[in-house]
Amino acid sequence: MVDVALFIPSCAGGGAERVAFDMAEALARRGLAVDLVVAVDKGVLRQRIPDGPRKICLGAITEILALPQWLAYLRRERPALVIAMVHTAQLTAALGSLFRPEIPFISSFHLAVTDMGASQWWFRRWFGFGPERRLHARACVIHAVSHGLAAEVRNAFGLHQVPMTMIGNPVAALPDGPLALEHEALFASVVPIILGIGRLVPQKNFAGLIRAFARLCQSRPDQSGQLVILGEGPERSALMQLAAQLGIADRVILPGFVDNPQAWLRRARLFVLSSQWEGFSLAVLEALLAGTPVVATDCRHGPAELLDNGRFGRLVPVAEDAALAMAMADALASPGRVDQAALDRHLAQFDPDRIADLYLALIRSCVAVQPQTPTIAMASVTAG
Repeated sequence: MVDVALFIPSCAGGGAERVAFDMAEALARRGLAVDLVVAVDKGVLRQRIPDGPRKICLGAITEILALPQWLAYLRRERPALVIAMVHTAQLTAALGSLFRPEIPFISSFHLAVTDMGASQWWFRRWFGFGPERRLHARACVIHAVSHGLAAEVRNAFGLHQVPMTMIGNPVAALPDGPLALEHEALFASVVPIILGIGRLVPQKNFAGLIRAFARLCQSRPDQSGQLVILGEGPERSALMQLAAQLGIADRVILPGFVDNPQAWLRRARLFVLSSQWEGFSLAVLEALLAGTPVVATDCRHGPAELLDNGRFGRLVPVAEDAALAMAMADALASPGRVDQAALDRHLAQFDPDRIADLYLALIRSCVAVQPQTPTIAMASVTAG
């Protein structure tokens, strides 16, 4: 019997998907029978085979139309508990509970849910929060990755009767490794590298980061360096066009998605988060772990909590290019000294083993599961 199924819409390289892979492996090491269930097998993490849990690919045509395959999975495998991450997986899991009410599920939120404008999920734009409110009310627990996000989810969906828990995302120091030769050359000179990390989507506001970097280049042409944005997404062409329009195309580099951003962070002079909203921001946490100075927008939710309200990095207002440029200039000129002992204590709460133990306790609070002999690594399978 499957103890827990972690359900995600796809293998996109976002924070929720990365956490799902990591937690599936960590829970399997703790003796649980774990399935990592993917609605549509696409995205930059597609080739990653989790070490321990099974990776079940439902083979759905689209993320939103995965209900038939999901119901088939539930009928066949009967997991003791489902943890659904990302809105489309949450919706499918909640609908599945109408047909299989004996299988409890947790709605796990990793991103802000309100005030997204045109970037709001189309289902919420068309139908509002009402349908989701009724479906999320069927969850045994609502999970959020930051305190601010937990409060927003509770208020947005009116989930005052459903138990709520906050468990942050895990981060671990990754071994350093060589970069491609052309990328190593970036760091060979004394030119400072400013780093952004994330999917190339409106939420991350990399257009604002590029505009702020252009301001920095104008005010400090000899000290501004180069801007590198790690990630992939639909805005790539628009971002490069913007850089060309601003006359800085030769100083903006988009290498694409990378498996180990910490290797880049350790070499960079500064990390900048320009997001309009978040839920947590693994990139900020990875920058702190790498010892890289951080400038971040004070967006909903996560950066202020992760930076302890500015104690461990600079916070600037959202979507204010001039303020972002000024903070970047100040950070390059005077990185400042961080109380390393205090930072180490702060980062300890995001230790992967601690986070995995919290997930295990959460699972046991919902269902009675008994640890089994840890499973060996298994290849991906496709649901029939």
